[in-house]
Amino acid sequence: KFESMNFYIRLHPQEGYNPNQIGIINTLENLNFDDKSVDSSQAVLRYPRVLGVFSTVLFEALEYDKPVGLIAYGGVESHAAFEGVEEFNKIENLERIGQFIHDNSVQEPKVQKGGYYDTFDAEVINNLINK
Repeated sequence: KFESMNFYIRLHPQEGYNPNQIGIINTLENLNFDDKSVDSSQAVLRYPRVLGVFSTVLFEALEYDKPVGLIAYGGVESHAAFEGVEEFNKIENLERIGQFIHDNSVQEPKVQKGGYYDTFDAEVINNLINK
């Protein structure tokens, strides 16, 4: 259905693919494996939009002003921590994925920088370590 688009799959660090999954992915020309050796907060910069489930990568994408789709169908239920985050575009069916990809009226992030993640403060960390 989305032959003109390229999709990249990135699993959580502890997850892997079984041989059957690798075989299926390799048959789809527009479905690729993302390089897990690149930190997710940097990898997300490569993509104009991010789709996902239960992942901090979704919040990282918001920090970089990326439109974010939260997949919530096909056996994937939304997690309580993600409910009520207005910047997420809830994806509840395959048609909605198409809208998210092609429609410029999707919810754009409106968070202030630092809205979900704070800047690193060495003094705070040193105080925690020295206690």
